[in-house]
Order: sequence, then C-alpha cells, then structure tokens
Amino acid sequence: MDGAMPERLYVPLTSQSVCAARPWGGIRVSVIVCALCMLINGCEVYDEPIEAERSKDSAKHNSTSKLGPDPFARPETTRRIKFVESYETGLKRASDEGKPMLVVFRASWCRFSSELPHTTLADPQVVSMSGKFICVLVDADRDAAVCRAMGVKAFPTIQLISTNGQELERMSGEMTTPELRTLLREAIQEINVARESEKREVF
Repeated sequence: MDGAMPERLYVPLTSQSVCAARPWGGIRVSVIVCALCMLINGCEVYDEPIEAERSKDSAKHNSTSKLGPDPFARPETTRRIKFVESYETGLKRASDEGKPMLVVFRASWCRFSSELPHTTLADPQVVSMSGKFICVLVDADRDAAVCRAMGVKAFPTIQLISTNGQELERMSGEMTTPELRTLLREAIQEINVARESEKREVF
C-alpha cells in the first residue's frame, strides 16, 4: 500500500547479542545481573566448625603419617611436682615418712597462682628439691578454713613446715625461680642441721 509505514522488525535484546556487539558489554551485564540477585536474595553465610575440621585434619594426618612424632612439637615436661590435694592427708604422710612439708596455697581467681605451676614450680631444680618434701596443694576456694587456720591472706603462698610441725619459711605473691630455689635450699640445709643435731643428742 502506498504511503504505508514500513514494518519494523523488533529483535529481542539478549546478553548474547550484547556480547556479540560489545565484547566487554557482556561482562558488565553479567556483573549487574549478579549484583541485582545479591540485592534481592541476599547472601547466605555459613559458619564452618573450624576447630572440628582442624581436629579431623589432624586425625587424618596422624593416621596416615609414617614419619613418627613431629620433630617440631614441644616436648611435655617429664617431671612434675607430685602434690597431695589435702592438707590433712599431707600432714599425716609427713608424720609417717618423717619428711617436711611444702605447702602451696593457691586461688583460682589469682593470675599468679595460675602461672606458678608452669613457671617457677616447673623448674627442674625446684622439682628435684621438692622430692625431699611432702608437697601439698591447698585451694583457697575449697579449703578456706585451712587458709584461715594457717594465716594465709595472699596468693599464691608457699609455706615450708618442718617434720615437727614448725613453720620454716613462707613466701607470698609473685615469686621468681631463683627465689624459690634459695628458699628450698636453705630449708633443706636447716632440716639437715636439725637432723644431725638430733643424732648427736641421741648418741
């Protein structure tokens, strides 16, 4: 028909056609689509059990490794002070075995008390000298009556008691390894002198 408008051909615009026309346009369209999806639906974040997975990996490694123990692993302390966790029990053992007592008064809420077993009390010389004592650990929360009876008001407190029940030395608060070494060494010397004196009196 004369004068009629030519029929227009509509071609749907797709990401493929955009990509064909503009190579970089497809990337931009994809990014925009992903961004819109994130805004509409949101991203779900799942909390992974990190410690559990680590334990599984460690177990798998330990079960499959044939190289033996890890050479870089920290060795555990081979010797530790053997404590009796009862003052009455320690007192009886000291009397039966004729040994002096090394009493450590601690409190769970005291930072120095928590550090002591891993620092000063873990020293090899201190551990060795502790073998000459009956070592007793007194917890202030469980054995408050014992702390009051012994006049302990500060923590940690280390008390050395002779075989006849007399207090030899006492140290309270933060203490260094050299200080405790000296304390134990002097107490052992004093005990040895007392024993030699008792022997001379007997003969």
